Amino acid sequence: MDAAEREMTLRGCRQVVLLTHSFQAPEFYRRRGYTRVADVPDYPAGHAWLLFTKPL
Repeated sequence: MDAAEREMTLRGCRQVVLLTHSFQAPEFYRRRGYTRVADVPDYPAGHAWLLFTKPL
């Protein structure tokens, strides 16, 4: 992730926007400074689809 974020910065990106599911790695992204900004509950059933952002 560090290398990817460095490369994004070098290419002029100012933020990262990513999607994950509640059963995947939301805590990983929170620990790396990402902020959860939206979710779609029960997608898939019993879980959520999560949108995270992080300024670079």
